[in-house]
Amino acid sequence: MACRSGARSSRVLPRRKPTPLAPKLHPGTGLPLSRARGQHLLHNRGVLQKLIDAADIRASDSVFEVGCGTGELTTELLPRARKVYTIDLDERMAQETQSRAQASGFQNLEVVTGDALRVPLPRRFDVCVSNLPYKISAPIIFRLLRRISEGQPWRSAVLMLQKEFADRLLSDPGEKGFSRLALNVRLFARAVRLFDVSPGSFTPAPEVHSTVIRLEPRIPAPEVDFNEWDALIRVIFFRRRKTLRRQFTKLSTLSMLEQNYKMWCSLSGVKPSPTPFPQLVLEVLQDEAMLRERAFAMDLDDLHLLLKAFNKRGRQGRQDGTQKLLDAVKTIPAKELSRWQRQSLRSAIRLSVLDTQDVNASTAVLARRAKSWSPSTRGSLFAQRRYSFRLERFGVESLQVALKSTVWIIAKTQLAELRAVKPMAGGGNAMSTAKMLGRAVGVSLLTATALVAVQVLRIKRRRGPKGFKDFVATSVPRSAEEDCARDRFSAKKLPKNIEAIVIGSGIGGLYLAALLAKSGRVVVVLEQHYVAGGCTHEFTDKGWTFDTGVHYVGRAEKYGKLLELVSEDPIEFAKMGSDSDGYVYDQIKIGEEAIHSLRAGRQNFIEDLQRRFPEEKEAIERYVEMVVKCNKSADLHFFGKLFPRFLQRLLDPLLSAKFNKLASRTVKEVMDELFHSELLKAILCGQFGDYGMTPSSASFFIHAGIVSHYLDGGYYPVGGPQNISRGLIKTIEKAGGRVLVNAPVEKVRIRRVIGDLKTAEVYPN
Repeated sequence: MACRSGARSSRVLPRRKPTPLAPKLHPGTGLPLSRARGQHLLHNRGVLQKLIDAADIRASDSVFEVGCGTGELTTELLPRARKVYTIDLDERMAQETQSRAQASGFQNLEVVTGDALRVPLPRRFDVCVSNLPYKISAPIIFRLLRRISEGQPWRSAVLMLQKEFADRLLSDPGEKGFSRLALNVRLFARAVRLFDVSPGSFTPAPEVHSTVIRLEPRIPAPEVDFNEWDALIRVIFFRRRKTLRRQFTKLSTLSMLEQNYKMWCSLSGVKPSPTPFPQLVLEVLQDEAMLRERAFAMDLDDLHLLLKAFNKRGRQGRQDGTQKLLDAVKTIPAKELSRWQRQSLRSAIRLSVLDTQDVNASTAVLARRAKSWSPSTRGSLFAQRRYSFRLERFGVESLQVALKSTVWIIAKTQLAELRAVKPMAGGGNAMSTAKMLGRAVGVSLLTATALVAVQVLRIKRRRGPKGFKDFVATSVPRSAEEDCARDRFSAKKLPKNIEAIVIGSGIGGLYLAALLAKSGRVVVVLEQHYVAGGCTHEFTDKGWTFDTGVHYVGRAEKYGKLLELVSEDPIEFAKMGSDSDGYVYDQIKIGEEAIHSLRAGRQNFIEDLQRRFPEEKEAIERYVEMVVKCNKSADLHFFGKLFPRFLQRLLDPLLSAKFNKLASRTVKEVMDELFHSELLKAILCGQFGDYGMTPSSASFFIHAGIVSHYLDGGYYPVGGPQNISRGLIKTIEKAGGRVLVNAPVEKVRIRRVIGDLKTAEVYPN
């Protein structure tokens, strides 16, 4: 070819395509494995076993698997589940898995050949366990979440994902990887990181690390229209770092939203708002103070409020009523309505469900009723409405249902006050203080009734506390000789994903930590002593084991059920005494007098005392009645503590009169009033060691509580009280936590933040 002088001639060679690498063969079957299809098959038996343990499969469960491969995981699932349903794109892999199952004698496998993104999911399954191909991880998770939104929840899903993808999936609002999928996962499920897997555990080895996570659906499922939610999230996460003002002023976005809005108005028979559509959108963002918010930093509460605000503004009738009320607030002179009252009214109007008919339904009677309530009473009810909206996002929908009638009444009376405030300000008769107090008490009782209704609804709707079953199962390597209550502190033992730290391993701290662990939290308990358990711990001396705090307990059935909720090992209680002696739980010896035995049962308690002290027969019956009355009055007294402090003072004469009368007296004063026999007084005070105060200084309330606690008999934990703490520790460790001793806490770091004390909301700096 021609070239310039001084330059070497050369030839242009045709570009060759790179020689494709020979496919990796599976060592057991000889089948070629395709990297393009993500066929990195898990061969590490230890990792397989951890996957199975984390799934916590029951014999009655149906299990769903995506990508069966050569059946390594599938064959481990078959003996544990009632039915295994698996999908694989490669027909050779599906046939290999089917043949392995038949060779093992299992008939509970159903294999489907096809694309997991298009093949219908099983009609019903309880657990999903999969080593997901990395390329389809996101759409598969999206399909699982969609099942929750359609009212077909599964119990749990244990999925192996690419580590970088799992990091994004588990990221928090404001973090770099926070995305639309992470937000949807937070809405419908709770995600927990279990453990990481190295590339060497696969054939062929991938170039990235893997992570196993567990998904648990939120029960009950959030009450949100998934199509509306997904449409909103797609819009604001299109450019997730831009402000919402920039997002919603984009022409393509506005055009799409306006078209959908007009279509909805046409189908619903509603006249579209005359206000220009871009202005409507900006008004919503401005009213909710979200113009400068960015999608990647918004949490579920913010997005729920935004979706609700768009829905409210989109419905014409509701918008007219709300705007009419807001305009009415503006017309009230400043001297007739304080700034705080004005803000409360505006908040109540925006958050209440009002339409045009409500505006026209206000009357002077409602106005007088609203006028009788103090601003603090009205404000507290408005606050309850706002807080109930936040609480419903965490599963307490019944709170909003129970308070709905109260909020409706308050909203209409506020509206009536707006219309009647001018004529009443000119010269209306002021209501008496007694009537005002009566109204306040009435509102408080109404609120209390609503709160009681909440508890009843929650008990009926749920079989047990949320998260008390089916949580992540892990294990702490420990030999048979090692005691889990004596696990010495080491920084290497601390889990990487700690979610809560409890200081002190007393029974209260351990129970709290076990509750958190049952809900899937990774908890670390730090104890400065050499053994965990607080008063339940034991020590051994010369071959004998001694307890330190738990000598006997009462009401074993009640407290045993509480322990069953969180203890990994069953806690059994043996009743003290025997049938021949009437199950004696205490024996009182006073000087040279005969021993007095306390037998189980209220009637036995009374009859034994009356048989020995016949002259004090009536006084003994009055004493037992006072013990029972004191405990019942204590329930009412502490129930009153649920109310605001100013209402506690009003309700105290009704709820706490009997309690105050008995609790303010010492045990000695009550004994001297009732009995003449000094021996009888001494026997009845013989249990003072249980509350650690002398009868002359102890409140009768404390004494009555101890007496009634053991009336049905005494019990002792089988195997010693240390078994109680060991059972709780195993629960904590099963969820990935640790209980470490010889770990004195020297300092607690406190981060200064700016937030709201009432809502516990922390504002970004």
